[in-house]
Amino acid sequence: MLDFSKMKRDRALGEQTFQKTKGGQIVAKAACQIVVPSRYFEVGLGTIGEFVECLGVFGLVVDGVYTASIALAIMPFSPDSVTKCIIDDAEYTILNFGKGSTICPNYNLVKSDTLLYYIDEWFYKGAHIPHFFTEEDAGKLMRDLEYYTGVKVTRNNRPWELITSFITRSNKDIRQFYRFVGERKLVSPIYVPLDSVAFSAVGTFSKLSGAYMDEGLLSAALQKSNEISKIEEVVRS
Repeated sequence: MLDFSKMKRDRALGEQTFQKTKGGQIVAKAACQIVVPSRYFEVGLGTIGEFVECLGVFGLVVDGVYTASIALAIMPFSPDSVTKCIIDDAEYTILNFGKGSTICPNYNLVKSDTLLYYIDEWFYKGAHIPHFFTEEDAGKLMRDLEYYTGVKVTRNNRPWELITSFITRSNKDIRQFYRFVGERKLVSPIYVPLDSVAFSAVGTFSKLSGAYMDEGLLSAALQKSNEISKIEEVVRS
């Protein structure tokens, strides 16, 4: 079983492990593993056929050291073998490569403007932040969005960083934003879906006026709101 929390992280691991050829391939300079959430292949972020094709957001592991790759494009892989493991109740697919194996048969990736929808749905709205990510990685996920997809959504990365700060919570108190945690070394972050009525809606009116009435009503009953939102003021008037 892989446990990234107990591994050493090295940002230069990719450069040390990947070698690009003139023929457009990426070859392994050492035996390595590429780790991706198995649900990539169910939510429009990957397919398994002759090659394994999936989003270039993955964990790279070499001899107990790891790093995270962030490439917002579908990459082809040609693994020597494919295995699976469970990390924090989530299934991950592991692509295994030996030294000298071809990792990616063609690193000239195709831009796809529709990929933004699936990435946003999975990572932010669903808060499926992979185990090999840190909260810093989650905030930087969309930084090179225009380069990879050709889509310009924001002028800078701040909106995505704001969304990340909103969905990142303390594992001691799911309603406490992680940025307000004092001793972060003692508290790990957890992630709340952006479209969660129970934990993302901040006021009673917002919880009761949404589409998920059952979830909103229960949350409003259990968590009393001490403030009145601007929308609620307008409705009441």
